[in-house]
Amino acid sequence: MYHSLPDEVSTHSLLNELRKQGKRILLPQVISNTEMRILEYKDTASLTKGAYGIWEPQAHNSSHSQDVSKDYMIPQLAIIPGRAFDKEGHRLGRGKGYYDRLMSQYANIYHTSVYKIGVCFHFQLLESIPHDNFDVTMDEVIY
Repeated sequence: MYHSLPDEVSTHSLLNELRKQGKRILLPQVISNTEMRILEYKDTASLTKGAYGIWEPQAHNSSHSQDVSKDYMIPQLAIIPGRAFDKEGHRLGRGKGYYDRLMSQYANIYHTSVYKIGVCFHFQLLESIPHDNFDVTMDEVIY
């Protein structure tokens, strides 16, 4: 999932509800200008403001965060924000390619594709958006 910014579809209540249901929630943490990794979300108290003002779990030796980048468990679902999506599942992000690289990395590690749901407001769903071969396409877009 993602911890939403003010201009994104809010995920804050959903994160907490899924945790109450016992679901394992993974959130991204930006670790460089080109990479992010996935850490387990425990609760809002375990988040700190990271790159680009995004609240992220932090990797350290505590029960709050666990780096699962090379975890044995295969992620089943990715809920991904975007600036815009089209009806073919193409996504326009913020221009750095973080999610494209992360989803490609997971496909290479696990030799399978994670089911990807793009989340946006209705006005962000367009007929068509520009895309390249390296852009990862969403399996579904919810608006």
